[in-house]
Amino acid sequence: MIPTEFFQKLFALINPMQAAVKFRKLDNMELNSPAAIHFVAIKDWLSDGVPLVTPSAKGIFIDWNLNNATANGSWKFQGKPINLSAIRQPTLNVCGLRDSMNQFDVAAAMARKISNAKLLTPDTGHGACGNDCRLQDS
Repeated sequence: MIPTEFFQKLFALINPMQAAVKFRKLDNMELNSPAAIHFVAIKDWLSDGVPLVTPSAKGIFIDWNLNNATANGSWKFQGKPINLSAIRQPTLNVCGLRDSMNQFDVAAAMARKISNAKLLTPDTGHGACGNDCRLQDS
C-alpha cells in the first residue's frame, strides 16, 4: 500500500510554491465566507485520500499519465485490454485546463473515447472549479 501522504509529497514537488500561494489566498479571505468554506472543504477532501495498492498507483502514474494508455488504446485491467468505445454508460470527466499534475490531453482522452461522455473543463488546476466550470460535449 502506498499512503496518501506519499502522493501529497509528490504533488508538492511539482510546484513547491503552490501550497504557499494557495494558503496566502485563504489568509486574505473572510473566515466564514463561502470562498473560505469552499477552500477548506476541498482541502479536507483532498487530504482524506485512501492508500493505493502498488499496481493501481503504477496504472495511474505510469500507464495513464506517462504512457497515455487511455488515448493510445493500451490501457489494461487485470491483464485485459480496456475498450473505452464499448462503454455505453453516461460518464462525466472533469479535466482542469491549467492542471499541472495531469496534462489536459491525457485527462480528456477518456472522454474522447467514450461515446456517451461529457467533458467538464474548469479553467483551473488540479482541484475544485468553483463557478468556473463549463460542460462540453466530448
